[in-house]
Amino acid sequence: MTDVAWQNADPDALAGPVHYALRLPALGRAEYARLQAVLLRGTMVRTGWRRHLVGLAAAVLVGTVTGVFASYWDVGAELWIASARTGWMLSLDGFEVLFAAIGVAAVTTAALALTLLSRQRRAVRALHAAGEDLFGEHDLLLGKRGVVWRNPSRVLFVPWPRLTGAVRDGGMMFLLADRISAFWLPEALVARHPDRAGLEALIRRHVALP
Repeated sequence: MTDVAWQNADPDALAGPVHYALRLPALGRAEYARLQAVLLRGTMVRTGWRRHLVGLAAAVLVGTVTGVFASYWDVGAELWIASARTGWMLSLDGFEVLFAAIGVAAVTTAALALTLLSRQRRAVRALHAAGEDLFGEHDLLLGKRGVVWRNPSRVLFVPWPRLTGAVRDGGMMFLLADRISAFWLPEALVARHPDRAGLEALIRRHVALP
């Protein structure tokens, strides 16, 4: 993205003739969380599937080899837990040990997932709060050469070729820029635009709409 000073910014000079000028509302915390989810989803789709596939193949291989050797060597397992004070004792053997191990692994994985989800939500809240006017009301100008985003403190210009896709999620249309950031358009705002067909046609001309 190109960041230029508000005082010296001429939208026509940046984007060419401006076809549509939209006044967009602030991006709330929930919408910002959806934006981040859309960006992360795109990153995982592009780069993460190979890692997931390799991890799954490795888990299957390790499990198979372990099972074959355990069967070949007739390996058994026994687990017992006892209380010297009360005389209470729990004893597990054979498949019971396996099921207990799977249960412990499942509970641990669930606890880690909940912890990571909680941390992610806190991080999203902190980033949204730190963004200040970046997520506030602004003008979005769609021109011949690209998109101008502006508010009283800054102007951002992105040429059309740098817009790499669009995603609709939760009543919002996100126009992805360089796969790491996005402009947002409330679909309700687009729907009530006087020239909705022309607006969507312009976006579709440069970005693949879902």
